[in-house]
Amino acid sequence: MKRILWSISKLGLKIVRLIKRRISTLFWSIMINHQKGIRIDYNVRMMFPNNIVCGKNCIFGKGVRIYSEFSDSLLKIGDGVSINENCLIDFSGNVDIGDKTVVSRNAVIYSHSHGINPYNKPVKKELYIGKNVWIGSNALITENVSYIGSGAVVAAGAIVTKNVEEKTIVGGNPARLIKTI
Repeated sequence: MKRILWSISKLGLKIVRLIKRRISTLFWSIMINHQKGIRIDYNVRMMFPNNIVCGKNCIFGKGVRIYSEFSDSLLKIGDGVSINENCLIDFSGNVDIGDKTVVSRNAVIYSHSHGINPYNKPVKKELYIGKNVWIGSNALITENVSYIGSGAVVAAGAIVTKNVEEKTIVGGNPARLIKTI
């Protein structure tokens, strides 16, 4: 009897999560500029959703935070992009993410800087992330980065402070070239 009740409660939780995801997708689909096949999990927060352009078949995981300090900044997301759980993307300086890019759990991407004084007016820093890029979990992309080349891999936990060339693997703190693919 306990197993039956346990199975029913697990099924109920799955149904509740599915309903929450569908409601979240519906809500954000109305708010952002997107094409077909977008899936937005619950507990996602977006600032200035009208400034977000999203391609086909994109996935936003639970707890994703997308924000900007400027109301005129733009975030372009290509087709088939996957932004996984608890990622933070700052598109203050305009961010362009290429097709089929994967941003793994807890990754953080910044595109503005206050310099050494947190009370200074923020300065926009544009960022282009190429196609088929994999940003590993817990990676940090700092505001000094303006380009991550197509096919690049940023290792888990890496702190990227400089541009990343195409088809390279970088990792460490600060991130250094590990291998050319």
